[in-house]
Amino acid sequence: MKLLFDIGGTTTRLGIASGDNHIDNIITYPTPQDYKVGIDSIALHAKELSLEQSIGLIAGGIAGGLSIDKTSLTHGGNIQEWVGKNLVEDLQNAVGAKTVILENDTAMAGLGEALFGAGKNHSNILYLAIGTGVGGAWINNGKLITTKYGFEPGHQFIDYENRKSLQDLISGKALANWFDKSVAEVSSEEIWDEIAEPLVAGLFNSFMHWPSDIIVLGGGVILGHDFPLEEINEALHERMPSISPFPPVVRAELGDYPALYGALSNSSQ
Repeated sequence: MKLLFDIGGTTTRLGIASGDNHIDNIITYPTPQDYKVGIDSIALHAKELSLEQSIGLIAGGIAGGLSIDKTSLTHGGNIQEWVGKNLVEDLQNAVGAKTVILENDTAMAGLGEALFGAGKNHSNILYLAIGTGVGGAWINNGKLITTKYGFEPGHQFIDYENRKSLQDLISGKALANWFDKSVAEVSSEEIWDEIAEPLVAGLFNSFMHWPSDIIVLGGGVILGHDFPLEEINEALHERMPSISPFPPVVRAELGDYPALYGALSNSSQ
């Protein structure tokens, strides 16, 4: 039996799977800021989900940067108390699993969308998640492309003169500061006016480095609003007329659970 996890800065999602193609049950709860409470919560919910059956493998993603050996967080955004702890070893001990696979949560989400969601019929997928921050992943023939340091498309400079990154301009955190209220309280039209131009630039740059058959957009800012993505498709086609037809830009399909599906696929590779 496999335990799947997605530990975000505000929300944790856990799933249990007995096979490679289906998640049997999922629970969601607020991510504890205290690390020990967080580990104890995962262990408790793992027993509930598995009906106290043995869990042989744990796989999932966590928000933040990972150490080179992928055992711990080097920076964790909203979960600073989790930084520097050996998450792999602590999960092994708390749950009793032999193997733990740890990845960045956006990378896991991209893999999930590539294999189970919007990109499942394509070989090369560029995934960009626009939530509190901006992250991304590149999936080639069902395999998550990884590097020693990971990918950070949200930190690419869009406005070099003012040293503004893509994340500085279109993330949920940036938008909340700009509008002085939660992104959920702002209309789709107002947000679109702010993010459309820098988003096109960011996607153009990302595609130049990660040429793909399809571009999948996920994250709370995208999925929580109704944006006219056809405008993005038209703008990208205008920038790259030599690439015809230009790969479509589409919305992610797995809602709140792409990272769990990515963990499910990663656990079987």
